[in-house]
Amino acid sequence: MEQENKELFNKSSEVPSKSEDLFDGAEEVPQEEVTETTVQNENSIEVEEEEVVEAPPAEPEMKEVPEDVGMDLEEIEIGELTDSEVFEVSLNADDVEDKGTPEAPLFLSKKDYVIKSAKVSPPILKNANGPIPPTVFNDKFPDKKGYETKLIITYENSSYKSIIPKVKWYLGINSKNGKKMLNPYFFRNVKKEDLSNTFMATISKLYYKYCMFVKKVPGKVGALEFEKGLVGKKVKLSEYRTNFEGTDRTRLDVYQFLE
Repeated sequence: MEQENKELFNKSSEVPSKSEDLFDGAEEVPQEEVTETTVQNENSIEVEEEEVVEAPPAEPEMKEVPEDVGMDLEEIEIGELTDSEVFEVSLNADDVEDKGTPEAPLFLSKKDYVIKSAKVSPPILKNANGPIPPTVFNDKFPDKKGYETKLIITYENSSYKSIIPKVKWYLGINSKNGKKMLNPYFFRNVKKEDLSNTFMATISKLYYKYCMFVKKVPGKVGALEFEKGLVGKKVKLSEYRTNFEGTDRTRLDVYQFLE
């Protein structure tokens, strides 16, 4: 990692990263089976998404992890939690068309958009009260602990922002300097039928759509390649709508990649 990322995320997301590409140099985590569980989306709404039962790293040390990955736990500090720019997470009234049915609503953007940036936000390890301990990802595997963050996507000539949840960070050890490390991960062995599976994580569906668009096999495209490859792609957006305890919430998703 070469440089400090000065980007400030909105109040619902994580602190600024100390590196530009958080996936760079990270150890791959084995891709395994899928089970259902309750997770939280970017607005802390409990929703059902498919939980990937990933095995923790096979060895206690992350081999071949560069010393300058920039994700040593003790080096991550509290950053600004507000954005200097205002973003929207729902489609404007003049930019939305209903293409769905009452049983299967689908709200698409009338316009096409080009992805300006795509970056994974780093985990929050501290707050005003001190260190934040890692959480257990799955009760069946109490030793699997870490943090969850999001993929943040912005678009050219637009105030829209997509906040895609379910990037997991596993605890490990940098074999070169002995420091505790975090490895980012999301499920990538995605199949076509998973696109209609309401329990499959949104980021995994987006990964599959990207792989199909660039004509590559899902699971063979690395997380860093995926993150960097999103930039510059023309897309159609969709608006995910839900209501949690009487409060309407929305999220902008990439519905389709366009030539």
